[in-house]
Amino acid sequence: MDTNGNVYVTGYAYFPYAWIPNMVTIKYDGLGQQVWLARYEHYGDCAPHALVVDQAQNVYVTGYSIDRGTSQDFTTLKYVQNAVPETRLDLAQRLPTGEFQFRLTAEPGRWYDVLSSSNLAQWISLTNLANPTGQVPFVDGGSSETRRFYRAAKMP
Repeated sequence: MDTNGNVYVTGYAYFPYAWIPNMVTIKYDGLGQQVWLARYEHYGDCAPHALVVDQAQNVYVTGYSIDRGTSQDFTTLKYVQNAVPETRLDLAQRLPTGEFQFRLTAEPGRWYDVLSSSNLAQWISLTNLANPTGQVPFVDGGSSETRRFYRAAKMP
């Protein structure tokens, strides 16, 4: 708990597109409402062991990670309070149906327009996504082009 009555929880979880555990840290306000959720995705096994909050309300999480070809390593994460996350659209997986599943990581509580292009000059809107927690999945079910580019833009 921090000096403002916020509660922090950390652990690991498996997500629909991941077959290995990801570190997860969640901040709740004094009323028990989720303020943010942060997920550290590592290509090997990872899990947190400790969490501390400094005087500036920055959150530090430390734990272990196992890389391919190495033994156990250590991971320490710092979550800076009031920082606006970068907007990222990452390919999560190709589904058995041939569709591509993406993950939008961006500022929580905002709407984003997901666009696609076959030539990087002309962009079309595929969908508008609400982003309540900072990360939201998206599946492109209409791609018949051999080459397709994607981007996400914050909506006003």
